[in-house]
Amino acid sequence: MSKIRIGIVLSSAPGYSETFFKTKINGLANNGFRVILFARGKRNQELDCTHIRPYPVFQFPLLSALSVSIIVPFVFLRALLPVVRFWNFEKENGLSSIAIIKSIYLNSHIITARLDWLHFGFATTALGRENVARAIGAKMAVSFRGYDINVYPVKNPGCYMLLWQRVDQVHSISHYLLEQAYNLGLPVNKPAQIISPAISTPLEPKMNFEVSDPIKIITVARLTWIKGLEYGIQSMAKLKEAGLNIQYTIVGEGPEYEKLLVEANQLGLADKVIFIGKLSHKETLKKMRESDLYLQPSLNEGFCNAVLEAQAIGCLCIVSDAGALGENILNNETGWLVPPRDANKLADIVMKILKLPISELQRISGNAKKRVSNIFSLKDHIDSWQKFY
Repeated sequence: MSKIRIGIVLSSAPGYSETFFKTKINGLANNGFRVILFARGKRNQELDCTHIRPYPVFQFPLLSALSVSIIVPFVFLRALLPVVRFWNFEKENGLSSIAIIKSIYLNSHIITARLDWLHFGFATTALGRENVARAIGAKMAVSFRGYDINVYPVKNPGCYMLLWQRVDQVHSISHYLLEQAYNLGLPVNKPAQIISPAISTPLEPKMNFEVSDPIKIITVARLTWIKGLEYGIQSMAKLKEAGLNIQYTIVGEGPEYEKLLVEANQLGLADKVIFIGKLSHKETLKKMRESDLYLQPSLNEGFCNAVLEAQAIGCLCIVSDAGALGENILNNETGWLVPPRDANKLADIVMKILKLPISELQRISGNAKKRVSNIFSLKDHIDSWQKFY
């Protein structure tokens, strides 16, 4: 029996922190699937797959024209029938001949492949490629993540209409995102499966629940507006006003760094809020384990791997009740949910938690570790992907 060939399209190869893709790719490969990754970037030696990079896109018109004139005829010779089918499908969609030639060039690394499934790791990576799977005779799958559903369609209404027609099966990392996709026009009868992120290996648990001095609070997030970090910082000001000695560590990089740094300084928190930038996965987990509380004040989340890992370690987690975080955390059972954009409530729940007996903190921590182990296990994750295909 020949191996099922799965092509996964990403904008770039998964980095060290993108455990979702790494566990999926390696799990499928270990279970007899052949995985081909179509993505820019350096090959990740941890991935058990073939890595095919797209041809470069040049900014200079002359270089661009020269590259297209060389590659497109080569693709025609190598995969004549798929290219002809792709041309006809694109023509039906109203594209001009010049636009189709450009599209062939951009998708040339995929059109020449022989696949059973072509899976776009993000819905946005499928835009402009809706006809590729049909052209090469493969089934088409697409995954939904936070930016795909929460942000991009707001800026580009109707962007997924052709994708909804062409896709054979959809994957979502949460029930929340799938429901939002239905609101964006995804047919409710389209085959769909929820496969949440998983914890790939057992993590060393947090053991000490004695509160530190200063009280150590941590957030792991890219420094962008949707992470709501300004509300986390504002809640630290409230805690300071209440007389608490706090230290708020933010792990991550991003475009909002300067704004957040200024906010912390204006609130008199220059020595209380620490931006330590991007850390390795191992260093990040160590910081979580050393902290008293984990805070995720996001305005929206498709799921949030950092919160899942914090629970797996046994960190006490406070998160916004936004997006799919209510699927990640069970309020008062595995952590605490608070309304988004509410620094006062964040501060209040921190003060409430600090007054709880250690036995209650250990109960919440134990519940979180047990739930992650039972529901978000790697074995179940890989089994779900095998069923998906």
